Amino acid sequence: MTAALLLLAAATTPDLAFDAYAKCASSAAAAYKGPSDSLEAVAGRVDTTCAAERTALLEIAPDKRQAAEWVRQTGILAVSQHVPGLPSVGSEAAGEQTAAASTQPAASRYPKLEAYQSCTDERAAKIVAELPYAATQAIVTEAVADCEKPLKEAAAEAVADMKQPSLLKQVLMDFRRRATSDLTQKISAQRTGGRAAE
Repeated sequence: MTAALLLLAAATTPDLAFDAYAKCASSAAAAYKGPSDSLEAVAGRVDTTCAAERTALLEIAPDKRQAAEWVRQTGILAVSQHVPGLPSVGSEAAGEQTAAASTQPAASRYPKLEAYQSCTDERAAKIVAELPYAATQAIVTEAVADCEKPLKEAAAEAVADMKQPSLLKQVLMDFRRRATSDLTQKISAQRTGGRAAE
């Protein structure tokens, strides 16, 4: 491998590691078991399921403290986003990440993230209404692109809360990826339900 390629790999691998952990945390948090589940249990599953991704990120990140804060914050966001309103029972604590998740729900802590999610939902709904037969990917791409301003505000809000402004790029990538994934799932589910009702 040439020196240029080595430098390129070194520059991109931390970003890939950040994204891999974010995807894992989101997926693990989304697999909650219903109303009987608790925030502690869900956060514990994120912690356990994503141990390999977390270790890989912490090993490769140039700033370990910054990466550890990203891991903590991403876990909180994933749990709060995917399982809002779950009870905190205090019997299955999984460390600092769990405690933060149970005491800091995203609904009150990240209003700009909520505004971004609302923007993408509203834009997608409008596009679907105007172009009901458009491809799901095209709808999602346009809706996400139309909400870049609130996306940047939401990312700035999150990194300010983390006190890690240099994580802005990773937060932008994560929020954009989450919105793309969530919208794709919602539109697909709506269309599947509509066809089933016909």
